[in-house]
Amino acid sequence: MLTQVDLDGVTARTLKELTQVDLDGTTVRNLKQLWQNDLTGTPRLIWSAMAVILAPDYVGGYVSSGGAASANTSYTTATVTGGTAPFTYVWTVTGDFSALSTTAPTNAFQSIALSPGAEANGDAYVTVTDAAGSVAVSNTITLYATNVF
Repeated sequence: MLTQVDLDGVTARTLKELTQVDLDGTTVRNLKQLWQNDLTGTPRLIWSAMAVILAPDYVGGYVSSGGAASANTSYTTATVTGGTAPFTYVWTVTGDFSALSTTAPTNAFQSIALSPGAEANGDAYVTVTDAAGSVAVSNTITLYATNVF
C-alpha cells in the first residue's frame, strides 16, 4: 500500500494509481508497480496496482426435498488484475451461507438447512493478497437459495 501524506504528517489518502508524467505535463503511462532499491541495492516492490472482481455478482441454488436440506449455489470467480502472483484468497460470507472453499479463486456456497418453501439469503466477498503483500477487496455478491419442495 502506498499512502500520500500531506506536509503536516496527516494521511491524505491511499493511492490506487500512479501516473508517470514527462516535464511538459504530458502523461507518459499509468504505472502498475513501483520499485525501490534497498540499502544493499536490491530492487524491492513497494507498490502494486491490483484489483479483484467477482463475476457473476449473483449466485443462487435450490434443493427439492420434503425435509430440511442444504442447497449449493452456482460458482463465482475472482479475477485479479495487477499485483504479483501468487495470490492468496480469503472469502468472507454473511447471512445463511458458508463458503465451500475458503482459499480458492473460484467458489460456491452452501446454505443452512432449508425446510420446504424456505429461502436463504447472504452476501460474499473475497480479499486477495499478492506475493508482495498488496491487498485488494472484491465487490460484494448476492447469495440466494431455496427449497422448492
